[in-house]
Amino acid sequence: MMKRMNIKNKTLKNFIVGGSGYALGAVAGLLFVIFASRVGLARWIVRWVSIDQPFLKMLWFFLVISALLAVSGALIGGLGGYAMQRILRMKSHWQPIVGSTVAYALTGPLITILILLFIIFGLYNNYSINQLHRYRYAFISGALAVYGLIFGALTGLLQGLMTVRLRHSWRLMLATALGFALGSAQLGLLVHWMNPTETSGPDTTVKGVVLAIGLIVLFFLSGGFLGIVHGKLRQRAEAKTPENPAGNILPIKQQTYLAGGVGLVIVLSVLGFLSTISSFRTINPAALEPYLQVEAVGVHWSEPIIYEGTVTQPMVETRHTITVNDVEHHAWCGDDGMVYYQAGNAAEEQILAPACSDLPALALDSQGQAHLIWYAQEIVDTTGNTRPVQALVESIRTQERWSDPAIVALTQGHTTPLLTQTSTGDLRLIWTDESGAAYTATQGVYQCDLDMLNPLERAGLNAVFATGLRDENSPPHFCYNQFMRLEFTPNPDPSFSDNPPTPNGAFDQIAALVNTAQYEVLFTTMKYEPDVFPPSPGTTLAAAVANLYRKVKAHPENYPRGMTVRILLGNYPELDTFIYGNQIINVISNLRDEGVETMLDPEIGWRVEVANFADTYPYSHTKFVVVDGKTAVSVGFNYGYMHLPKDHPSGKGHDVLDMGIQVRGPVVQDMIAAFDDMWDGADQIQCDDFYPDTKRDWTQTCRDLSAMAGHVPEVLRTYIPPEANSRFFSLYRSEKYLEGDTFIAATLGNAQESIDMIHVNFSLEMYCMLDLVLP
Repeated sequence: MMKRMNIKNKTLKNFIVGGSGYALGAVAGLLFVIFASRVGLARWIVRWVSIDQPFLKMLWFFLVISALLAVSGALIGGLGGYAMQRILRMKSHWQPIVGSTVAYALTGPLITILILLFIIFGLYNNYSINQLHRYRYAFISGALAVYGLIFGALTGLLQGLMTVRLRHSWRLMLATALGFALGSAQLGLLVHWMNPTETSGPDTTVKGVVLAIGLIVLFFLSGGFLGIVHGKLRQRAEAKTPENPAGNILPIKQQTYLAGGVGLVIVLSVLGFLSTISSFRTINPAALEPYLQVEAVGVHWSEPIIYEGTVTQPMVETRHTITVNDVEHHAWCGDDGMVYYQAGNAAEEQILAPACSDLPALALDSQGQAHLIWYAQEIVDTTGNTRPVQALVESIRTQERWSDPAIVALTQGHTTPLLTQTSTGDLRLIWTDESGAAYTATQGVYQCDLDMLNPLERAGLNAVFATGLRDENSPPHFCYNQFMRLEFTPNPDPSFSDNPPTPNGAFDQIAALVNTAQYEVLFTTMKYEPDVFPPSPGTTLAAAVANLYRKVKAHPENYPRGMTVRILLGNYPELDTFIYGNQIINVISNLRDEGVETMLDPEIGWRVEVANFADTYPYSHTKFVVVDGKTAVSVGFNYGYMHLPKDHPSGKGHDVLDMGIQVRGPVVQDMIAAFDDMWDGADQIQCDDFYPDTKRDWTQTCRDLSAMAGHVPEVLRTYIPPEANSRFFSLYRSEKYLEGDTFIAATLGNAQESIDMIHVNFSLEMYCMLDLVLP
């Protein structure tokens, strides 16, 4: 009876000694963390990271916190290991102290996971007051207990591998897992009881002391169970090998070397991983502009119609002369085939191409700009090749220069145009073809009056003017636009939309729009998923581009400027590989698979370009498509499966609701400018041969280029649709251009009655949540 009592007393003693050692270590570690926090050690170190790298700053903040927790863990493990050495009565052996120190130093940084859990909790609750009361005691305690169980098992395993023989390591792992699970559970109860997010009740200091005691109790329990296990190991070793109990407990040299080697591999792997993450999180800014450069010149001519009046052919003269405000304006076709212009006694001005063969038509618009229209027999296409054509082309004299001549209309043979200004200020063009048929087209005047705006729109635009983002003399193209339709994913609800459902929802509508292109398609999306489960949304786009390619190839004469298709991806980060831009090859592969035979074909004027947004963190979030500078669709959805219908053939549709808006009109010119801002300098990939003769893979013919913005002049003419009755604003925002932020903030601030808004989510910035968790 006395012997059993003695064993119980020894067990209790070992529990208390072991628990006290790790509890004292917890006190030392906690004091160290408090000291480092008070002196601002982490913030001082993070200050050395550039202020222009907030994500890298955040990463280094966590790394520094992890390092501080590692030092704290080393203190805990060192003092706790000393207690284990005392229990084992092996003062001349260093393994219990060193092994415990290293184990807790390695696992200490894992506490940052707990911090991240609190941040995630804050993300979903916005750290509203008294949110913790929603959860039961069992939930919080259970969650922390599971975390403690895993943390304890890992710590015990590492400690066992470095301090005892391999056959005993499971005992240490079981002891620490049990201790940390129980300790974390009681800490969860304290967290629920103290509720750090609640402003009422005990003050912050009292709450902090109580939670600190709970943390110390956690390590006391873990150390206590470790003390019992080490005591039992000592008793068994003395019974088996009383002359050398240490040899029965401590690890052999080979195990120590193996543990050291594994530790070295782990350290090197972690350093390599941190290097990858550091590179992944480094911001590489794109060459974005602080001002939006809208390059639109002039207005689209209307579609030609049959002219019923009498056409009076101009007299055969060498010069076309008009007099406006007592100033004579002259235009003529020189002997060298170039178009010439002269205003009064000013110097002669020359338009180099395309060549003329007859007298050009000349008129001044209501704003005093000179317009020249002449018959041309050749044109330069989008690939830079000169191609035969029969067309009327127009150039406009801006303040800086003559605009690049744009096609007004294709003709049936040679013609001499007549150009006049109507009483309303519009320009009227009349011409006849070789068959004698006469045609006419008009060019309206585009000018927005700020009085068209309602008070909220005016407030938003005034804020944009005040910040210098726009010149008040050249406001955005908000007026005379036409609302076309809303696009829905997965499909519109028949109860409030007349648009019929389609197999791929809104992706089919965008593909149909792409198929109408005559000159150019500009497409951008943030995320583009590969065609793993066909058909993917990306294949609908690729199929539309392939169909466009086949039309251009079959009848290049219908596309005198050729065809340009530009696809810009947002450079979305792949979190599974920590690599940017991998999605670009999926796009090119889809184009090839759907029948696009080449990315560049000068013979037919075909050019398809694919690029990644040059910026990394932040990547591009924009999602829209522009066709011919006339029509655009701005959407909220990415090119991924989740927005497809649930009954989609891919089997990956999730019926996720999202919307887009299709619009025609002048506002599209602002969207072209936004696209160009992102496209210029983007990381383009050009594949020279989709079907190489050799055994090389086609991807080996791809090369990196720097994307360059540029357009055929036809798409840079402002288009006024026939049913232009809507106002639209293209609120582009980038790291440097904050028009969207400025406009929206001003309109919200000037709301008088109500605000209706649809959005995905709102959350605090990461730094705010960090400050709440680690004030």
